Amino acid sequence: MSLHIRANPSGGGGGGGGVTSVNGDVGPAVVVDTDNITEGAANLYYTDVRADARITNATGTTAGDLVQLDAVTAKLPAVDGSLLTNLPSAPVTSVNTAVGAVVLDTDDVTEGAANLYYTDVRADGRITNATGTTAGKLVKLDAVTAKLPAVDGSLLTNLPSAPVTSVNTAVGAVVLDTDDVTEGSSNLYYTDVRADGRITNATGTTAGKLVKLDAVTAKLPAVDGSLLTNLPSAPVTSVNTAVGADVLDTDAVTEG
Repeated sequence: MSLHIRANPSGGGGGGGGVTSVNGDVGPAVVVDTDNITEGAANLYYTDVRADARITNATGTTAGDLVQLDAVTAKLPAVDGSLLTNLPSAPVTSVNTAVGAVVLDTDDVTEGAANLYYTDVRADGRITNATGTTAGKLVKLDAVTAKLPAVDGSLLTNLPSAPVTSVNTAVGAVVLDTDDVTEGSSNLYYTDVRADGRITNATGTTAGKLVKLDAVTAKLPAVDGSLLTNLPSAPVTSVNTAVGADVLDTDAVTEG
């Protein structure tokens, strides 16, 4: 900033006198700017840095400070607002009779008739009521086999194809008996006649045969029993020193 000062043209004395020089400059029209005026200790020249520093020093939350909004949220800092007037009333003045910084849990909220508190018993009851095999129900697997109950699966898609699609041309819930199955050449149908024939062919007294008891006496036939073990011992092992199929007469018996 420049200051133009014109000296008194009369140059005379008079009551007030004139300006003869300004900071050492003379002449009829002295031009002075801040470069020509020494800065005093109290009245410093204005600069942005000095002004910003004054603002920073004046900002805070103590008495007489300027209040600065938060740089992120543009909110007022934590200051006492009890002297403020014409503030909007709070939409909620208390919560379940509690005021201030209210913190509630379910113990503070009465249970209504419709929205009941969750419990395992109530949830299990809901699940039980929703389970079954009728329309709109949840399907529950069998408790023992983990199988699906008897329900209509006709709407299911992408099911695996059955490994067998028909049995002897029959489909569906097939029930077969021997009349529906052709007899092969090796695995013949069982009949009493065939079984009896197999038994008869397997019976005899030669090696590898089954032994058949006599039809009248139920005794074993005449076969070699030399390999039998643990047979009962004979009550008499010899008669007058004779063994085997011996035939005695009076000559073999000593006279007493």
